[in-house]
Amino acid sequence: MKRIILMISLVLGVMMLSGCAAKENITIKTYKDEKVNLAGYKNYQWLVGGNILVDDGQQWRARAYDINRFVERKIADELYNRGIIKTQIKPDFLISYVVGVNMDAIKEKVDKNGEKYFANVPEAGLGIVFLDPITKQVIWASNAEGSVHLELSDEESKERIAYAIEQMFTQF
Repeated sequence: MKRIILMISLVLGVMMLSGCAAKENITIKTYKDEKVNLAGYKNYQWLVGGNILVDDGQQWRARAYDINRFVERKIADELYNRGIIKTQIKPDFLISYVVGVNMDAIKEKVDKNGEKYFANVPEAGLGIVFLDPITKQVIWASNAEGSVHLELSDEESKERIAYAIEQMFTQF
């Protein structure tokens, strides 16, 4: 079990450091095992409950809603829309995810005169991993990352997370 969690953490860590296909200031990157036919999968099981990895400085404030529950519901909705349901017996694949927040992220920016400078731009990321229950190999993984917007309301935050998850599953 420790080996599986370590593997998931490694995959998500690598994915959280990279990205492509930016939309709405959210960047999505997806990996799919070409040998796997995801269309044949009909049920899943959660491997590990969601985790939120927060910055060490404790600058990020939690939302008034349960982000883990919201993320799990959105993932389940996306799977249900594809005819894939949760099961406790012989799942076709296992799911895990992680949400990360880095309030100390620094990015290069350009001012109005075209001069480059570095500024603090807090970032957040969501990684979802599907594993084969027998081989424990990653069969599908997706990552969304974007800047943290502390000024957003909880509803706006939910809309942003929902959008990210929808975009992640367009590449399923």
